[in-house]
Amino acid sequence: EACAVLLEESLHYIQAKFFCSSGDQSTKTFQSNFAPFEMYPSSSLSTTSSHTSHFVVHRLGLVIDGRTLAYALDKSLEDRFLAVARSCRSVLCCRSTPLQKSMVVKLVRNKLKVMTLAIGDGANDVSMIQVADVGVGISGQEGMQAVMASDFALPRFRYLQKLLLVHGHWCYSRLANMILYFFYKNAMFVATVFWYQFYCGFSGSAMIDQWYLIFFNLMFSAFPQLITGTLDKDVSEETLQQLPQLYVNGQNSEVQSNIVSQKILVINSFLSVFNFWVFSFLKV
Repeated sequence: EACAVLLEESLHYIQAKFFCSSGDQSTKTFQSNFAPFEMYPSSSLSTTSSHTSHFVVHRLGLVIDGRTLAYALDKSLEDRFLAVARSCRSVLCCRSTPLQKSMVVKLVRNKLKVMTLAIGDGANDVSMIQVADVGVGISGQEGMQAVMASDFALPRFRYLQKLLLVHGHWCYSRLANMILYFFYKNAMFVATVFWYQFYCGFSGSAMIDQWYLIFFNLMFSAFPQLITGTLDKDVSEETLQQLPQLYVNGQNSEVQSNIVSQKILVINSFLSVFNFWVFSFLKV
């Protein structure tokens, strides 16, 4: 009960301090059962009133110990605790158990529907690293348990910025472009053979030699995907570190979106028809 009263007072303080002066949409959203939990704008990066209010609220900080955190993670209080935590720029959970660390990560991931990253350097951080979507381990004096359970290993904590802003952006760009190119080349290849069936009356005759069919994905079109997936750098390292806002492109899935996929399908339709007539002319 004391924890519930404390959370209520914290919410009332945040509401009175930051939200009551501005009657924007974020205030109404915050007052209605603290839902929906929306971290990032769904439309664009344009500056709106909701962005300003979130930025002001992020000036706050929350410090909570393990004993209080055990009550705050209760089913009846977790929504209020999350509402207070998401209104703060930083949240410090001190003297917490490994189970409580994993429960906090799981609460943020399930309630906010966002990608979570956990970083740790000891055995007490293993459960938190395993629950998070991306786990980062720091190799240090506390052993290698966190590194063995993580997805990425770092020698120093200061390298986390480069891992996210530089290598994270490159990894997303490479994978997205490689997947789009994979669907592009296969859809165009299959569509070309499909148009040929109208020309031959669906007799099943092969338009392309069997050896070309075998080596198309094995050799002819494998090298562009290999190079794109390993060596492509759309933006330089210096630019990515100077402009951290470029990282939001991956969070909003701007490279691999439904609009881009639809454009590729339309381009495939035109190119497959063009390739069909070119191959037919050469065959004649």
